[in-house]
Amino acid sequence: MLRIKPFGKCCSSFRSFGRNLSDEMLLGMKKNGGVVCFNFGSMFLSDDYRRRKQSLQDVIKHIDYAVKLIGIDHVGLGSDFDGVDEVPRGLEDVSAYPKITEALLQLGYSEEDIFKINGGNVLRVWRENDSRSAP
Repeated sequence: MLRIKPFGKCCSSFRSFGRNLSDEMLLGMKKNGGVVCFNFGSMFLSDDYRRRKQSLQDVIKHIDYAVKLIGIDHVGLGSDFDGVDEVPRGLEDVSAYPKITEALLQLGYSEEDIFKINGGNVLRVWRENDSRSAP
């Protein structure tokens, strides 16, 4: 049972790309108690990525959509900075992570919610898996 979706995924509702996840797949991760970690690669975010420079808001749109669909406990970040050709304007490297926090606060996310997205959910699932595999 896969409980942490490998980094490099976004919602296929916004970008019909083979590596992105359908709503059904997202719901499956929730059912398994897993976490989906969202990619910042421009080509994952929008069908018009070649015509328009993607932005932080494009990433936030995917995160917010997933939270509304599968819940805050199943969403995380998986930037993939070293595996994509282009990242959105404003998310050039890890120093931009506070911009994600700020954008989520503006949408009404609590500090606890943001902690979960910023790594808390992944740590929880790792701990759960570790305790299950211990002799």
